[in-house]
Amino acid sequence: MRRSWLNEKVDHWVGFLAGDRGGICLEAGAVGMVVGFMLIITHAYQALPFLGMIILGSLFLGYVRLQELMFRKSK
Repeated sequence: MRRSWLNEKVDHWVGFLAGDRGGICLEAGAVGMVVGFMLIITHAYQALPFLGMIILGSLFLGYVRLQELMFRKSK
């Protein structure tokens, strides 16, 4: 039975987030969310640039880890 494209993507992301390397992305995202939330509570109008940098940083980390996994899988 042929698997659909969506099932393959879901399996890939679940394995990525549950794996050892993906755990770093989850930790970075969780730390970013907590720090961003604290910044918003303390200084809501001043926190937006910091929150944007934190979100972009965690997304970049996730992208780097994904590329690393893809490279290892292709070898």
